[in-house]
Amino acid sequence: MIDLEYIPPVFQQYVKWVKEYNVITLLEKDYKSGLSFFEKISKEKQDYYYAPGKWSIKEILQHLNDVERIFIYRALRFSRLDPIDLPGFDEEYYLEATSLDEIPYRNLLSEWTSLRESSILFYKNIDPKFLDRTGRASGQEFSVKSIGYILAGHTRHHIEIIKKRYLAA
Repeated sequence: MIDLEYIPPVFQQYVKWVKEYNVITLLEKDYKSGLSFFEKISKEKQDYYYAPGKWSIKEILQHLNDVERIFIYRALRFSRLDPIDLPGFDEEYYLEATSLDEIPYRNLLSEWTSLRESSILFYKNIDPKFLDRTGRASGQEFSVKSIGYILAGHTRHHIEIIKKRYLAA
């Protein structure tokens, strides 16, 4: 069982998708399955909205990129014992401030793979005893390890939504 102590309640919904306890193995498996999944999405579905006000698959991929960057930055700061409370971010504002019309889906996927590969290397190169270090962001406490669980679970969460609401249509 994954220790939920340093996974804020709002992020615990993502951890239900996590079956692996080793954060490196987890991120590697999530990378392989995520890449395989996103590579198979047809061009017709990439800009598809299943309902008004919902994101397209391209927008979900951009969101995953934003979250990967922000959360690994948090993990870096927490692993280095940075005592400063980090601010939160509003995912809706991030997407509104991005223009995806001219960005090919392939580029977004390439960005996600690069970010995830970088995240895996971050965890491979960190001293295992630093995984339990904690810090605060958005007014909540996280551990370095919990961020890896959240990232993998977050990706899986969005893949499941895409399967049910975008690809089943």
